[in-house]
Amino acid sequence: MKNTKNIENVFKGLLFGLALMALGCSSGSGSKNPACTPGNENCECKVDGTCDTGLECKAGKCVKTASCTPGKQDCECKADGTCDTGLECKAGKCVKPASCTPGKQDCECKADGTCDTGLECKANKCVKPASCTPGKQDCECKADGSCDGTLECKDDKCQQKTCDPGTMGCPCKADNSCDAGLECKNGTCAASEGSGLFVTNADVRACDVVFSVKGAKVAFTNAVTGVTATKGEKLAISFTFNADELPAGPVASLTDAQGTPLTGLTPDTVKCYDRAGKIVAKPGVTLK
Repeated sequence: MKNTKNIENVFKGLLFGLALMALGCSSGSGSKNPACTPGNENCECKVDGTCDTGLECKAGKCVKTASCTPGKQDCECKADGTCDTGLECKAGKCVKPASCTPGKQDCECKADGTCDTGLECKANKCVKPASCTPGKQDCECKADGSCDGTLECKDDKCQQKTCDPGTMGCPCKADNSCDAGLECKNGTCAASEGSGLFVTNADVRACDVVFSVKGAKVAFTNAVTGVTATKGEKLAISFTFNADELPAGPVASLTDAQGTPLTGLTPDTVKCYDRAGKIVAKPGVTLK
C-alpha cells in the first residue's frame, strides 16, 4: 500500500507540472514566459528598455502608462500625425528621430531662432506656417520666381535683396550721389525729378508696356512690383502697384547700357488695367 501511495504522488506531481507548462508558467521562481513577446503588455521589456505604443517599462515589465499624452515620447502620435518638438511619428508612436537637424520640419529651431525655407519657429520647433503667401517676406517665391515689392527670390525664399548703393531704391553712395539718371532723396536713390516712366490715370492698377529699344535697363521703384522681358529690339515691361492708389512719382527708370536715362520714347503698345481687371482706355503712360 505504501508503494502505491508513492506512485500516486509522483503522478500527481507530474500532472501538476504539465498543467503549469500548459498555462505558460514554470515552477522556477525567476523563469521567463516563452510565449510572451518582449514589448507586449505584461511581458518583459525590449532589449533597449522600451515597450510597444502606450506601454512603459517598469521593473522590467511592460505595463500600460498611467497617463500617456499623445505627442509625448513613447506615447501615440497626435491626431494630425505629429509629435512634440524633437520627436517624430513612427508606426503610430512618438519617438526620438535617429538624427533631427535643427531648422528642418518638426525639428528644433536653429541657434538663431530661424528655420529652413517655408518653415517658422514656434515653441522652438520648426513647423509649416498656418498661412504663408508666396511672394511675401520669408515665404516661398511666386510661381514665376518673383517676390513682392523690393524682395528678391533667393533659394526659393523671398528675402530682402542686396541693395547696391547708388542704384534705384537703394541707399545713396558715401558722397550722397547716385547712378546716372538718379538722384539722392532722403538718403535713397530715386529717379531724377521729372524723369522716368509715369502713369497719370488714377484708375490704373497694373500695366503691360512695350518699347522698341535695344540694351535698355529697367529699375522699378518701390511703388510697384514688376518684371521685364526682351526679344530682339523689343522691351516688354509689366508692373502692378503695391498699394491701391496711383504712385506720386515714376514707376520705373529706363537707362541705356552706359547708364544714361532714356527719355522721350513713345511706347509701341500700352495696356493698363483697373482694380477689377478691366482695361483702362486712356492710362496716361509716358516716359519723361
